[in-house]
Amino acid sequence: ASVKQQPTALKFALNGMNQDRDCLKAAGLFDEKYDTLASNNAARIVLSTKFSLGEKTTAYATEVALQMKAKSFFEAKVVYSPNAWSKNTCDKDWTNIDHLCRGTPETCEQYIFKDNVPVEHECCWRSSFRYQLTKAKETSGFMVQVAEFDGDVQDHVLGNGQQVETELAEQLGVKVFRIHQQKWKSSVSDCFFLGNLPKKVFPI
Repeated sequence: ASVKQQPTALKFALNGMNQDRDCLKAAGLFDEKYDTLASNNAARIVLSTKFSLGEKTTAYATEVALQMKAKSFFEAKVVYSPNAWSKNTCDKDWTNIDHLCRGTPETCEQYIFKDNVPVEHECCWRSSFRYQLTKAKETSGFMVQVAEFDGDVQDHVLGNGQQVETELAEQLGVKVFRIHQQKWKSSVSDCFFLGNLPKKVFPI
């Protein structure tokens, strides 16, 4: 019940409950219309964020995902948030930029698909993300990347995984928009939506 009132509290859930499907639904982070919209080839929007469901992570990416889902512009679109899906990796460090895997059968050692769809819990996250970007390309969708502000370096910094995701988007020719966190804000209450896209979104 607490995650319904405060969805960002999900990051404190223990024993894997932070990515439990029922908990994600209760928090409003898992789209129950995902399968229906996907089967109808709805435009796909792919989120590129830092992981935000760990106890020591920031909740900014979670708040962005929730704000997007609340806007009518995204209502009839498939919004894919990687944090809401459990995945695996063929990279022992998970997000090593120098690792050769780029989510293709030739480069990935855990390219595990069934009926041309990544197998949750088993497929490498890079292959899964590449699949989502491919669907975005096919449905005239795009990628929204969240660049969080790092107080230590006083600049917006992408996580290693996000850098890989940017490279994948470039390889596939998927349009990318970037949300920059305002450095004096820890939440997205100030990220107003202007027209169809967030005011703080810029094309790369």
